[in-house]
Amino acid sequence: MGRARAALCVLLLDANRDHPTAPVMNPGGALRGMIKAHNRNKLNLIGSLIGLHRRRGL
Repeated sequence: MGRARAALCVLLLDANRDHPTAPVMNPGGALRGMIKAHNRNKLNLIGSLIGLHRRRGL
């Protein structure tokens, strides 16, 4: 995955702890899921960042 992608995953998990409809309750488990998605080439960090941007209005 690399350091940059791993850091983005951690930042996204932290930012989504206060998600209005699906907050991250177990960051470790969510990170494991993100790693599995990465290994299957299904991790969409850009989409997650866009969603965060739209929700936060940044």
